[in-house]
Amino acid sequence: MSRNCKDIINNIILENKHLKELYNDLEKQHMKTIFINNMLNENIMTLEINKNGDIVYISDLFLQFIEYRESELKNMNIYNCNFIDQDSLKELQNALAKDNIWNGVIKYITKCDDEIWTYCRVLPIRDSEHNIDGYKFIKTEKN
Repeated sequence: MSRNCKDIINNIILENKHLKELYNDLEKQHMKTIFINNMLNENIMTLEINKNGDIVYISDLFLQFIEYRESELKNMNIYNCNFIDQDSLKELQNALAKDNIWNGVIKYITKCDDEIWTYCRVLPIRDSEHNIDGYKFIKTEKN
């Protein structure tokens, strides 16, 4: 085998080792991300909508808070839903139309018709080109 072929084979082996290391690092980061997402899902009340207002994600804690099942709310439009007071959404809609972060109080209505007022922050979610792709609602303790 020529010297050139041996060099090529050695380079391929080294590149494969490097690729394996990169893959292992990515796998570890992926597992860490899953762990963090699960922890957040269980401990932080969040809701995510697309730019049209359709619900695309609801944390377990949020579902417990409003006493609904995910299947009852998934793909529901937040602007036509029955668990957020529509008057509470008017100010929010105006802020979102201007691409602003919104901080305020929202009145949630549980499945049992209990009214719960809570502080909330709504942040735009941006795609890779920085266009707004949706919004993330996060329950906060105060503004």
